[in-house]
Amino acid sequence: MRCFHLQSFSWLFCRTLAEVVCDLSASRT
Repeated sequence: MRCFHLQSFSWLFCRTLAEVVCDLSASRT
């Protein structure tokens, strides 16, 4: 269960980070 939670958190963090980068890119242009 802990391993699954860790993977889920990692996926959520990756997705959030990608959205932030996308936002910064859109804001920069």
